[in-house]
Amino acid sequence: MRRRTLTFISLLIGSIFLVYGTYRVSETKERILREYMRHKEFLYLIGGVERKRRADEASVRNLLEDFGVEPERISMTDLGVEVVVKELDWRLFPELIKRVEERFQIISLEAVDNTGRGRFRVRMVVR
Repeated sequence: MRRRTLTFISLLIGSIFLVYGTYRVSETKERILREYMRHKEFLYLIGGVERKRRADEASVRNLLEDFGVEPERISMTDLGVEVVVKELDWRLFPELIKRVEERFQIISLEAVDNTGRGRFRVRMVVR
């Protein structure tokens, strides 16, 4: 009688550990699969992002001339390409910023209207 009881208790404890272990393994497997799928989705989204080109003096000058703006000065600095536009109408300013941001990264931007007539002197550094 005693041997049967010990065998039964051993089988009962073993089956409890087996069920609990199976549950923990499946839970861990689901968590790993979920993280793997999030990682794959992230890689897919990164692959779809269009990389911005590196700015150089010629490409920035071409962009400004296509927009119809004559730059006062374009020069290469440590941070990127510095662009100075002497007089830019306030109506063109947002569109210019939008077009520059589509192609390059704006590092710094300064726009001052000393005339009070909406004619800005713009200084920006793009990379």
